[in-house]
Amino acid sequence: MNKIGKVIISFFMMLSLVACGGYEDSVNLSKDGAKYEVDDRVSLYYPKKWETVKQDRIDQALNASETERKVVKDAQNLMIEFFKGEEFLRFTRQSFNNDNTPEELIELYCDEMELQGFVVTVVPATLNNGVNCYEVLSEYKADLRKFKAVIVYSKGIRYMYIYGANQQTYDKKVEGMTKYLYSLEIKDE
Repeated sequence: MNKIGKVIISFFMMLSLVACGGYEDSVNLSKDGAKYEVDDRVSLYYPKKWETVKQDRIDQALNASETERKVVKDAQNLMIEFFKGEEFLRFTRQSFNNDNTPEELIELYCDEMELQGFVVTVVPATLNNGVNCYEVLSEYKADLRKFKAVIVYSKGIRYMYIYGANQQTYDKKVEGMTKYLYSLEIKDE
């Protein structure tokens, strides 16, 4: 009886261990996401359960409702935001005029972020479609916000798709949201 008791206790301990580590926020882009065609060269996925509202001006966008997508356009530059609660996904396309290499540009970007009080880490990466990018992890310790971005520099344009949330939400959902970030597709690279 003593041996059977140990086996039963061991079984329940293993079961509880597996159950505690069993939560995974898995994301299937074709099932859980919606494809957004930015233009004929750029597309991305965002969570389809996030409501969408289109805005034409940045001041309207900043005052829009809690759960939405905001679009702000001006000539070459573009910003699209997808919100749900305190979480957001933001795509930006920004033109620039300089002769720096992508390595120099990402270093300048990180220097700017650090001057604003962010702790920043960068690693080279590759998007799902094979385009080279940089994965940037940043944390703003003053209000416990965390961010993860993929950044591509190409032909005088910086493409950035970023996920941000408070620290607790970020830590819980970043793995699933990373799949959305890496869905960024830039054609004719």
